[in-house]
Amino acid sequence: MPFVRFLMVYLIGICAGNYFLPDSKTYAFLYIAEVVSICFFFGIAIGSRYRNFELYRYLSILFYIFLFFLGWHLSWQHHPAVQQLHFSRQKSQILVGSINEEPKITRKNIRFSLNITHTILQGSVSEGSGNLLVNIKLDTSSEDTSSVFRYGDKIMIPSNHIEVTPPRNPNEFDYKAYLGNHLIWHQINLSSADVLKIDSNGGNVFIKYALRFRQKMVEKLKGSLHNKDVVAIASAIVLGYRDQLDQEVLNKFSQTGTIHVLAVSGLHVGIVFAVFSALLFWMKGAGWRFIKAVLLILLVWIYALITGFSPSVLRAAIMISFGIVAFSIARSSNIYNTIAASAFFLLLYKPQFIFEIGFELSYLAVLGIVLLYPKIHACFIIKNRFLSAIWSYAAVSIAAQIATFPLVIYYFHFFPVYFLPANVLIILPVSFVLYLGLLVLLLPYGKIHSAFSWLLEHLISTMNSFLNTFEDLPYSTVGGIWIEPWHYLLLYIVSFVLILFLLYKDKRSISIIFICLTALLIDRSVKEIRKQLSQEIRIYSIYRNMGIGFFDKRGAVIYTDSLTKEDRRFQYSIAPNLDASLNQSKVIVVNQGDSFQRANLFIRDNIIQFGNKSLFIYSKKQQFADTISVDLLYIRDSPKIELHEIQKNIHFGKIILDSSNTDRYIQKVKEKAQRMNISVYVLKNNFAYVW
Repeated sequence: MPFVRFLMVYLIGICAGNYFLPDSKTYAFLYIAEVVSICFFFGIAIGSRYRNFELYRYLSILFYIFLFFLGWHLSWQHHPAVQQLHFSRQKSQILVGSINEEPKITRKNIRFSLNITHTILQGSVSEGSGNLLVNIKLDTSSEDTSSVFRYGDKIMIPSNHIEVTPPRNPNEFDYKAYLGNHLIWHQINLSSADVLKIDSNGGNVFIKYALRFRQKMVEKLKGSLHNKDVVAIASAIVLGYRDQLDQEVLNKFSQTGTIHVLAVSGLHVGIVFAVFSALLFWMKGAGWRFIKAVLLILLVWIYALITGFSPSVLRAAIMISFGIVAFSIARSSNIYNTIAASAFFLLLYKPQFIFEIGFELSYLAVLGIVLLYPKIHACFIIKNRFLSAIWSYAAVSIAAQIATFPLVIYYFHFFPVYFLPANVLIILPVSFVLYLGLLVLLLPYGKIHSAFSWLLEHLISTMNSFLNTFEDLPYSTVGGIWIEPWHYLLLYIVSFVLILFLLYKDKRSISIIFICLTALLIDRSVKEIRKQLSQEIRIYSIYRNMGIGFFDKRGAVIYTDSLTKEDRRFQYSIAPNLDASLNQSKVIVVNQGDSFQRANLFIRDNIIQFGNKSLFIYSKKQQFADTISVDLLYIRDSPKIELHEIQKNIHFGKIILDSSNTDRYIQKVKEKAQRMNISVYVLKNNFAYVW
C-alpha cells in the first residue's frame, strides 16, 4: 500500500504548514529542502542504476522527506505572507479579477470569490494574484441584478478591501479559518454601482459550460414541478444545487441524519455508477474490460458535468474513477491503496481540502464502509431478498455512522438519534428521486414528461412526510455536545477497539476502552464542578449591540439592548457559547431598562451587581443624586461628556468600550484614560471580555 504511506507523510507536512504561521524565509527554506531531497533521490537512483537494493532504504527516506516538505510548501504557497504578487501587498486604487465560482444569491446580496489578476494605481497596471470575497448589496430597483454576475465574468472594483476578522466571542464560528481553507483572507462590501463588468469570456470553459447547463436544468425542474420546497429538494438531490433550500428544510434533513442526500456526493455518484455498470453487464471478458472502464469513467464525469462540477461530486468522481481503474485494469489492487491514491492526488492539487468538513466526512465514511460493512453485514444472514436488501442498506449506514459520528459531534455538536431508520427509509426513495429527476431533465415536455414529473413530485412529498415524522419524534436529536479535539480522538479509539473486541474477543480491549471512557468522564466531571463553583461575566463583542452574560450554577442571564434569542446576531455571537456552556432552557434574556433580581444578581437603572462584581452602563449624560462606585464602566453610543465629568458621580476601576462607539471617540477616551492611569478594554474589533 505505497500510497497509504505517501499520504500519511504528506499529511504530516500539510499539518505542519497549518500549525506554523507562514513567513517568506521559512518558505524559501522549504523550497530549497524540497529540491535538494528530490535531486538526491534521483541522483542516487540513477547513479546506482536501480540495482543496489541496499540503497532503497535511503531512497525511501529521501522521498518521504521530499513529501513532507512538499506538503508544508504547498499549504503555504497561496498565502499573502509568501505570495509576492498578492493584491493585499500592493498599493492600489482599483482591482481587476475574474469570478472563479458560481455566485451565491440571497434576497439581500450576491456573494462570490474574485480571483485578482491585476491591480491599478494612478493608471499604472500591475500583475496581481489572490482571492477576494466580494459581497454586493442587491439593487432592489432592478430585478435582473442577480443575473448580471456569473462565473468567468471579468470585473473592476475599488480597492477598499479589509482583512477577514477572526471570531470575536467564545465558541463563535471561525469564519476566518473557513475562508482561509478556501484561500481567501480578505473581503469587500460593495453596491452594484461600484462594479464594472469588462468581459464575460473568462474562467474555465468546462466549468462555465457545466454551471450554465446546470442552471438550465434547474429552470426545467422549476417548470416541471409546482411545489417550491419540492423543486429545491429535487435540485439539490439531482443537480447538487442548494441555493433554493430554506433553512427549515435543511434543519429537517440535518436533525434526522440524512443531510448527506442533499449534497451530490459519493452516494449519488455511486448510484449512477451502479446503474450504468448494471446496464453494461454484457461487457464481459478481458477484451471488454478496458472499454467498459473507459465508458463508466466517461459516464460518471458526464454526471459530474450535469451537477456543475461541485467540490463534493468532484471528490466522489475522482474516488470512483480511481476505483474503476484499479479494479478494471490492474491485475491486483488494494482498496485502501486506491482510496489513499485518490486522496493524495486531490490534496496534491489543493492541500486545504484536508481541513474541509466534506472531504473529511467523505473519506471517513468510505473507509468505514470498506472496513466495517462486511463484518456488520455478516452478523445477520437473511434469506429473504427484500429484507436482505434493507439489512444491506442498514449495515452501510451503520458502518458510515460509526466512522463519522465523533467528527459529526465535533463539528455540528449534536447527534441524530434516529439516523438508522431514517436512512434506511430514505435511501430507496432518494435513489428513485435521482432516476426520475434525470428522466424529467432528459425527456422533452409532453405527456410522458408530465407523468414522470407527477411521480417525482409525489415521491419527494412522501419522503418529506417520512422525515417530518422522525423529526417530531421525542428526543430525535441529542444536542449541545461540545467536545475538544482530543475527545473525538478518544472516541475513535473507543470505537475501533470496541469493534476489535466484538470481532476477536480480546480482553485487553476492555482495559483500553475503560481507560478512554474514564479519561472522558474525569474531564467532564472536573468541568462540571468548575461550572458549579464559578461566577463569570462575559461581555460579548457584537456589532453595534450589547450582550452581557452572567453565568453561575443556576444558568445564565443575558442583558441586552434589543436582541432576542431569534435574532441573527444573537444566534451567531452569543448562542454558540450558551449552547456549549449550559442547557438553553436555563437562559433568561433581560432587555435594557428592565429590572431583574435573584439571589446573586441585581439589575436596575443600568446598575448591575453580580456577586462581588459590579458595573454601570453609560450611554448618555445622566443626573445622579449621589456618587456610586463600580468595578467596570461600560460606555456605549459615544456619549457627549468628558471622562473627568463622569468621574464626579461614578467611581470605577476599568472602562469597557463597545462597537457602538465611534473610532474617534474610542481614541479620545483611550488617550484621556491613559493620562488618568485607568485601564481601557475596547470590544470593537476585539475578543469578548471575560471576567
